[in-house]
Amino acid sequence: MSVQASDVHYCSPRTVVGPWTHVEVASLRRVEPLLWRWAEEPGKWCSTVYPMVPVEVVAAVVELHGGFCVD
Repeated sequence: MSVQASDVHYCSPRTVVGPWTHVEVASLRRVEPLLWRWAEEPGKWCSTVYPMVPVEVVAAVVELHGGFCVD
């Protein structure tokens, strides 16, 4: 899962400096039902963009899958 926030992403506020309340999510490796509500293209769960996802939902998804992993 990739999470982005800047002046060119679907986020709020739309700036390069946070804190952000909503962020853009993309590049899912597996289907995540918690994000379906925000899918730009429902049914294409791993190839769509999820704009304006509340950061609390992103945190819940991260926690559900074991926490942050820094590669």
